[in-house]
Amino acid sequence: MKMKLFSLLAAVLVSLAANAETKTIVWDSRTIQSISLGKSVGQSMGDTALIVFAKDNIYLKMEDLSGTNIDFYGRGLYTNGQVFFTPSKGKLTQVVINASQQNVADGWRTQDNQLIWTGDSPRAYIYGNRGSVAIEGIQDISFTVEVPTDTISPVSGVEVNEANFPDANFRRWIQSQSYGSDGVLTADEIAYVKTMNIYDKYIASLQGIEFFTALTDLQCQRNQLTSLDVSKNTALTNLAAFDNQLTSLNVNGCAALTGLSCSGNRLSSLTTFGCTSLTNLTCYSNQIKGAAMDSLVMSLPVVSSGKINVLYYKDEANVMTTTQAAAAKAKGWIPQWFDLNYGWAEYAGSEPEAPTYSISGIPAGWKVNGEVIAGSDTTSVGTVRFPEGAEVIFTPANVPAGKKIKSIKVVRK
Repeated sequence: MKMKLFSLLAAVLVSLAANAETKTIVWDSRTIQSISLGKSVGQSMGDTALIVFAKDNIYLKMEDLSGTNIDFYGRGLYTNGQVFFTPSKGKLTQVVINASQQNVADGWRTQDNQLIWTGDSPRAYIYGNRGSVAIEGIQDISFTVEVPTDTISPVSGVEVNEANFPDANFRRWIQSQSYGSDGVLTADEIAYVKTMNIYDKYIASLQGIEFFTALTDLQCQRNQLTSLDVSKNTALTNLAAFDNQLTSLNVNGCAALTGLSCSGNRLSSLTTFGCTSLTNLTCYSNQIKGAAMDSLVMSLPVVSSGKINVLYYKDEANVMTTTQAAAAKAKGWIPQWFDLNYGWAEYAGSEPEAPTYSISGIPAGWKVNGEVIAGSDTTSVGTVRFPEGAEVIFTPANVPAGKKIKSIKVVRK
């Protein structure tokens, strides 16, 4: 199984024989500094071994067979015993450690701040003087491995390229991570990635996010996203996508999703079908209303206690009516709006907007429920808004001599 903790640089050197080639693995100082946390961390084999990876499914294992820890402080390596370097394939022919101070011996030589081991062995080892190993000021460690050609198999997985990740900023971010530095995402690496903090990265597209099927927390707020589809990221429990330019967001089927924040976008519709764990939805400052708000409320799961922050100001583009708010409450959701004086407060909804009617057949100047009908002749057409079932009052104006009103037609638009 291929695991990767560090960002490594691998280069193919010259062929030593017809059936073998030499590969050099370099573990550089930037990587060493990134793990200065006391002892081996992450993808390690207990506290006594550390896996260092290269391409072509070849890795180098550093281990302390005496059973004590391999510790890292800054750019130093310390252990109370001996450290062995063992490649997963082939034979070690050289190990070079660029470091300012060393106290190791036995089979190693020093030259210009380099600690060098050469040989032809399945492993190299360091024995410390006086029973301990201390190597300080490490700049890089390189391992040269002779590997039979017929044992080298390219690593399979998802290539980090323009076809799979078309947005250059998103692609560069993945390549800057340890799991994407070699340009290929293996199955083990994909399973390892649980969290992505990619906010404020000027990313316009997250195409390729669907490959990260183990992702549980995605923070992609304040980018330049216009659409986002995480329906294949079914392990996702939290999604923060607020303050983008989203006109399309697909979270349907994300059964593990508990929190969704998509405020400050341009969404005219949103549904959460299949999001059976959802209990917190923040979607204010969008353009969801009418039938789209009906669909959103219909798609909400039935919960014991849920909150939907639907409006920041009561006059914003989102519209939730009293009927829609009541429907949400019947499913266990409390609609909320932001009160500048009291913070988030329960929102009962707005009154449904009265329908618009077209009225024809009455003279210009007449009033319908107080509104003057525009026009210049007796067959004028006007529009007026009033609730269904309400009393409608027609107020006559001047009627030309010899003219009578035979009929008035009211049609709902």
